Amino acid sequence: MIDSDFILQDNVYLTATPLGKRVCELYLDPFVADKIINSIKKSKGAELSVFNVMQALCYSEGIKLLRVNNKECADLMNSAGDEKLLIDAPNPFSYEYDSFLRSLKTASLFEAWMDEESYQKISEDFKIFPGDVRNYVYTMDWLLYSLAELCAFFDNKSLLGFSKRLRTRLAYGVKDELFGLVSIKGIGRVRARKLFANSIKSYQDVVKAPLEKLANLVGAGVAQKIRERVNP
Repeated sequence: MIDSDFILQDNVYLTATPLGKRVCELYLDPFVADKIINSIKKSKGAELSVFNVMQALCYSEGIKLLRVNNKECADLMNSAGDEKLLIDAPNPFSYEYDSFLRSLKTASLFEAWMDEESYQKISEDFKIFPGDVRNYVYTMDWLLYSLAELCAFFDNKSLLGFSKRLRTRLAYGVKDELFGLVSIKGIGRVRARKLFANSIKSYQDVVKAPLEKLANLVGAGVAQKIRERVNP
């Protein structure tokens, strides 16, 4: 890990660098951290998306990757050419290419979750149990937190802000348009979507909305608590 700037070697002694210490504090495998850091460096000036950030984190192999069957390979290879990824695709004949394809599929799971697909739909599409979706979300939350911390270390403000926003979207499984609503305690993906569909689309809209309208949409008790939170 000397080449990754995690440790310094002075004669017979090895000393952790500030970066190496931060990686240890994040409980990251050094090989996982190295891949994430490479993505951070290559992302500067790049167009960021849910998919390419998720795929880069999946490819770090800090998360269990979904299996890919033969029928899916061609579609995944085509999608790799269409997407602006933050990593360089390995040689199709290399041993790493299988992990690359699996990372594309796994990133698609997170994209579906943040597109507000249901547990049942994701379970059916990706051939996993509904409870597995929550496990994937939990692990990815840790990777996104680690990404943000390492972005701060490398002063990558663009990816730092994007990853923090993604963490909130991941936690609730919502599209970007609901970000402001789910940031309010007591409003999850279902309530947020209902409010949005009724022209309450932001934090300020919640502040200004008549209590009666909120009550009709989310119930009197919840509406009162939400009002107290936005108007303490």
